[in-house]
Parts: sequence; C-alpha cells; structure tokens
Amino acid sequence: MRMLRRRSMVYRVPVALIGLLLAVSLICLSGCGGFSRSAGESKQLYKGLDSPTGVYKKTMVLLPISNDVQWLPADLNSHFGPELRNAIQAECNKIKVLTPEDPNFPARFSQSPSQAKGDLNGAELAAIGRASGVNMVLSGRLVGIRHETEDQGMFWFAKVAHLARIQMEVAVYHAGTGAKLLDKTIFQDIDISVSEDAPIDVEGIKGTVALSEALSDIAETMGKDVCNVLGHIPWEGYVVSVEENRVVLSAGESSGLKKGKTLRVYTTNSTTGEGGIPAFIAPGRPTGSITITAVHADHSEAVLSDGGPINKGNMVRAH
Repeated sequence: MRMLRRRSMVYRVPVALIGLLLAVSLICLSGCGGFSRSAGESKQLYKGLDSPTGVYKKTMVLLPISNDVQWLPADLNSHFGPELRNAIQAECNKIKVLTPEDPNFPARFSQSPSQAKGDLNGAELAAIGRASGVNMVLSGRLVGIRHETEDQGMFWFAKVAHLARIQMEVAVYHAGTGAKLLDKTIFQDIDISVSEDAPIDVEGIKGTVALSEALSDIAETMGKDVCNVLGHIPWEGYVVSVEENRVVLSAGESSGLKKGKTLRVYTTNSTTGEGGIPAFIAPGRPTGSITITAVHADHSEAVLSDGGPINKGNMVRAH
C-alpha cells in the first residue's frame, strides 16, 4: 500500500452532456481524491409531545463506543469520544454531554443493561437515566473496516478504485420513554492505492492520518444528526422521590433550574413487551404543577403548587 486518502462523491448540475462526460472523466482520472465521504441511513423513531421550551439544558450520556475491529487500538474511545462530545456540543448549545472520563459521569451507567441480542434494553436504560437526571443516552459501535472496490470513470478513463470502508452504528435513547430517538449507520471511505503485485491490506490504514481524519468526519456527521433530532425533543426532568409535600427531582443546577420556577408534572405508564419485559415508558396526562424551592448541583426540591397527586417516576416539563 502506497497512499491513503479520504474521499467523497461530488455532484454538480451539467449545462450539457459533453460537459458532464468531460467533468466525470477528469475527476475519475485524478482518483476522485481530496475529499471525505460519509453516507448512511437513519430512522427518527420518536417525536416529543410538544416543542422545546424554556432555557433548561438537556443532559446526554455517551456510552463507550464498542469496537468490533480487532486490529484497531483498544483506546479508540480516548480520541473518538471527546471528538464526538465536542461535535455534539458545537451543534447543540443547550446539550450537556458526559463521557466516562468526566467526573460527573453517572456511576449507574458503568454497566449498561443489554438484551439477549446485544442491543440495549431501552426501558432499563430509561430507568437509569431518569434516576441520574439524564435526558438522552448515545451508544455507538464500530462494526468493521472492510475492503471494497468501486468502478470509476468511463471509456478510456475507466479504472477500479480500492477503498477501506468504515461502518459505524449509532443509536440515541430517550430517558423519558426508553424509545430510540435515532438509529443510524454511517459509512466513511478511505482510498487505498496499491501496486499491481501487492496484496490489498486494509489493516495498513492503522495509525494513519487518513484514518484519524475519517473518524473525525464520522464524529462530525454524528454530531449533526444527533442535534437535528434532539432539537425536536423538549427538556424533561424526573421525580425521584416524594415525601408528603416535598418533591425531589433528579435535575439540578447544571440543568438550569432555579428557585421559584414552576414545572408541569405528567404521569407515566410502563408498556410491557414479550415475556413481560418492560418495553418503554409512555408519557401520560398532566397531573399538576410544582414550584422549585431549593436547587442543588445534581438535584432539586419542590412543593406541589397545583393539582396532584405527584408520584415517584413522574415526568416534569416547563410550562
């Protein structure tokens, strides 16, 4: 392997067929290099009941990215995790992102619940998030890096390009319901140039600048996709305990809560799936309002100001 480079597809509207053929030929003659490409398919699986309100800050936990590529370094998260956090916060100015390296990372997430197929259990994940004052949880998986070929050019300019294709999966779970907000697979290509008699070695991209830049591009793409979804989700807090007229919330100073603010409280209903296992939590009807009486770093205290009753597990939102 002699050379690595990230690449992308560039599309332009032609003014004539001859111009199109010439442009395509010239681009592919040069190897279609100098750019980066990411592609993927995603599904937005949840929408909030109402639009985002207030100045409250949502909190997201980034779980460690699992790595199925055995020949990549084990410390993938030490570089990719901070890049992904910075990409999300650059796109979403009202999102607080916590990684395992952060001192405030909730200890409850050190062992995330999983299902038999290896997927996260949304309902159990929601229970952990609600108790920790977390609104969203992001999980990611580096599925593989494989060799691919792609025909480029036409006529006498035709050639076969060799690519190292990175595949990354990302999912975002909503702590309020346990439902997935986002489910996406991202692909990123790196051009690999090889001599005719040399074997194609995808592992040769290990430790290269091209691989580092490709992972940075994936982090940037993930950051944009995550923020596009989270912009539709309202801030929520969660009731962790009720003692007579004293209500304790799992959100505090870091979420922007202030003494004297009033929040509306909603009931919640658990829905079970196969085998009686909880599937997700459905937001219910408004049941009353609470007024914040004290704010601490990681929790707040409030009193019932209207309606009721208020129960542990209820959801709160801004009026």
